[in-house]
Amino acid sequence: MGNNIKKQSSGKTLSIISLILSFLAIIAAGLCCLTFFISPLIAIPFGLLAIFLGFLAVISGVIGMSQARKSNSSLIISQLGLCLGIIAVSIIIISLIIMFYYMGSGMLR
Repeated sequence: MGNNIKKQSSGKTLSIISLILSFLAIIAAGLCCLTFFISPLIAIPFGLLAIFLGFLAVISGVIGMSQARKSNSSLIISQLGLCLGIIAVSIIIISLIIMFYYMGSGMLR
C-alpha cells in the first residue's frame, strides 16, 4: 500500500544541485574570461573548473529531469539547470579555444 504513494519532490534535489552548479560554472567562466588578459596561468584553472562544474550540472540536470518525468512532477528547475550548464560549458570551450589561439599566435605579450 505504501508503494503507490509517489513523492512530489522526486528529482527536485538533483535539479536544484544542477542549478547551483550551473551558476557556479557561469561565475567560473566569467572569471576565466576576465582574468585571461591579466595572466593566462590564472585563467586556465578557472576555465577547467567551469568545464568540470558545467558537466556536473548537465549530468545532474539530466538525471533530475528523468526522475521528475517518472514521478510526473515539474521539469522547470531541471531544464533550467541543464540549459545553464550547457551554456556555461559552451562559453568556456569557446573562450578557451580563443585563449589558446592567442597564446599560440604570440599576440598576447
